[in-house]
Amino acid sequence: GVLLILLAGVVIVETQSLLTGEAALPSIVDEACSILGKDARVASVCEVLSMHLGPHELLMAATVAFRDYLSGPQLG
Repeated sequence: GVLLILLAGVVIVETQSLLTGEAALPSIVDEACSILGKDARVASVCEVLSMHLGPHELLMAATVAFRDYLSGPQLG
C-alpha cells in the first residue's frame, strides 16, 4: 500500500507540470532565438515564450523587432 501511495505521488508531481503548461528547456528557447536572429529581416528577438502541449508538441511565441527599412510585403 505504501509503495502505491509513493508511486501515485511521483505520478502527480510529473504530470502536474504538463497540465500547467511547463516551459521548454532554456537550450531549446536559446536555439529558437538563434534561428530567428539569423534572419536578415530581424533586428532583435525581444522575448520568447514556450509551453508544452504534449510529450512531442511545443508551442512557442516570439516578440521580434524587425528592421526599420522593411515594408509590409517584405516581411511576408
